[in-house]
Amino acid sequence: CYRIYKISSTGNSTDFGDMTAARYGGGACSNGTRLVYGGGFDGSVVSYNQIQYLTIGTLGNMADFGDLTVSRTYLGAAASNETIGMWMGGHNGIASALNPVDKVNIASTGNAVDFGDLSAARFNCGGTSNGTRAVVTGGDS
Repeated sequence: CYRIYKISSTGNSTDFGDMTAARYGGGACSNGTRLVYGGGFDGSVVSYNQIQYLTIGTLGNMADFGDLTVSRTYLGAAASNETIGMWMGGHNGIASALNPVDKVNIASTGNAVDFGDLSAARFNCGGTSNGTRAVVTGGDS
């Protein structure tokens, strides 16, 4: 399940819909119309490569978007602009930090493509973007 908050007013969240499968530790990004959520963990020793999406302006469940290039969890670092969503770093769910950077075109579904690598393998990082440049901060190695 995921929740929605109306940014322009105070108040409690409301139920918006359900994910295709329960996950935590993935990363989310948006183009303002569509939200995409990649990776995650289900509490077992498995990390996931699935990307899910939803249209922000309508209530409803998430749907399958495609796959990341590598299964991973504890991402934290996701960034986007009006066109591209990116996931940076992560953990393989067992013992290793990862360094891949993946990207998707948010407006269409499909698998992520390799965009490059972080300078060092990191997980639990923070990520943001100004629309032109993505920044990854902190994290564990």
